[in-house]
Amino acid sequence: EMKLGQPFHPNELLAGKEMVEINKVGAYLETADASYQFTITGKAQKIIKNNQPTIDLNFESQSWVKKN
Repeated sequence: EMKLGQPFHPNELLAGKEMVEINKVGAYLETADASYQFTITGKAQKIIKNNQPTIDLNFESQSWVKKN
């Protein structure tokens, strides 16, 4: 879960792995009769680009999901 004022660091998600699936909630919205979560899914992968290690982020979907 992402938190307000806390940076998103993909390298922390990898934690020594080459690739991880991402499924994070980036925002919440509540109304009188429902609540929603903005969900981000995808992959983070370590790659070598121009002879430098880097992280490739591929977001496969971003959507509002009704929770109740």
